[in-house]
Amino acid sequence: NSRNVAALGGIVSVYYGGTLIGALIAGSLADRMGRIKAVVFGCLWALLGAVLQASAYNITWMCFGRVISGVGVGAIDCVVPVCPAEVSSHSARGAFLAIEFFMNIGGLALAYWIEYFAYLDPNHEMAWRTPLALQIIFILVIGVGINFFPESPRWLMKMGREEEARNVLKATRDADVEYELRGIKKVVKYELETSGANHYVAMLFPKDKYSRQLRWRVVLAVWLQIMQELVGIGVITVYAVDLFQDAGFEEQMSKLLAGFNNISYMFSVIFAVITLDRYGRRCNTPLQDSDFQTTS
Repeated sequence: NSRNVAALGGIVSVYYGGTLIGALIAGSLADRMGRIKAVVFGCLWALLGAVLQASAYNITWMCFGRVISGVGVGAIDCVVPVCPAEVSSHSARGAFLAIEFFMNIGGLALAYWIEYFAYLDPNHEMAWRTPLALQIIFILVIGVGINFFPESPRWLMKMGREEEARNVLKATRDADVEYELRGIKKVVKYELETSGANHYVAMLFPKDKYSRQLRWRVVLAVWLQIMQELVGIGVITVYAVDLFQDAGFEEQMSKLLAGFNNISYMFSVIFAVITLDRYGRRCNTPLQDSDFQTTS
């Protein structure tokens, strides 16, 4: 009935509201405390949210857990792509980000198939609690494992820890790192001189040329993400089973089609891994969009 549909939509949407809050918090936190601590911060929130969701006994409880989990995932999703971008060399940066996204979609596909097989459990309550509880394992792996990764050399340089930044570059590069280190130092120095503009309010209401340029870059990045969602990928990812059923497929077949859709979604990212650094970001965007429309 309409009440159940509204409740389902609310449970799904409050999670994304939490991710927005988490991303806004983590961006500032990553600049003050470092990328690794910001990821750990996100994992703590995601862990609490997972526990609350897996133990929920009413809609209010579940929605609260979804918001908490969303804050954690938003923080993780905000900071994790920055880590390989700042640690990897410029020649492999696109491939690193594409591989990270490949693993992201791989996790989405794995989560779906866990849910699919859990649904076969005659105990319907455990069928939905089990997938929600299993995410705790992956959250712990990220929260603990990230501490064994090097901190961003860019952030270390910003904090005045030049020798540590040099050591990170030496550990992740084959060539001489002094030229790159000087470039990072120059950029960081400029950012510190214009630090007053690197805040959310200054980005929205610029007062000088640098702030206006920064706002344009932020608006461009935000609208690229918004337009990406408006093509319908979010709806297909979340409501694929319902969409296939509305198209006339039986429930079991709809679930299988949704699972294979996630797998094809994951493998389509391999195209970006190969081509991002070779042909650039702009050339890949229309190709990926056409590929998405074909698969949809």
